[in-house]
Amino acid sequence: MPTFIFLRGNTRVSQLLGANTDALANKVKELAGEAESKSDLVVKGQLDILHFLNKPNCECLNCCDDHPLDHAFDSSGGYLLSDTDEQLIIYLSFHQLVKLHSLIINAPQRS
Repeated sequence: MPTFIFLRGNTRVSQLLGANTDALANKVKELAGEAESKSDLVVKGQLDILHFLNKPNCECLNCCDDHPLDHAFDSSGGYLLSDTDEQLIIYLSFHQLVKLHSLIINAPQRS
C-alpha cells in the first residue's frame, strides 16, 4: 500500500495511506496553504526587519507615480510598479545595521 509522508524542516507533519489521488491532492493543498503564512516563511532564528526600515530614506528609482514604493510596505491593496519595464531599482535604508539573509516579495495574483 502506498504511503505518503509529508516533511517540513526534517519533521514529519502528516502521513497519508493509500492510493487515493483526491485525498493526496487535498492533503497537498492543505499543507501548501499552511506554508504560505508569513511565520513559516521566516527562517528559524531570524526575524522580520520591516520595523527597522528607515522608510523616508528608502526609494525606488523607476517606480510609477500611481504605484509608489510605499505600497510595497503595507497590505492595503496597493502595489509597486515600474514606470518603464519589468525591473525595479530599489534602495532600502535601515535605522541600524542589519544582516539581510533573504527578501520576500509578494506579488498580486494574476487575473
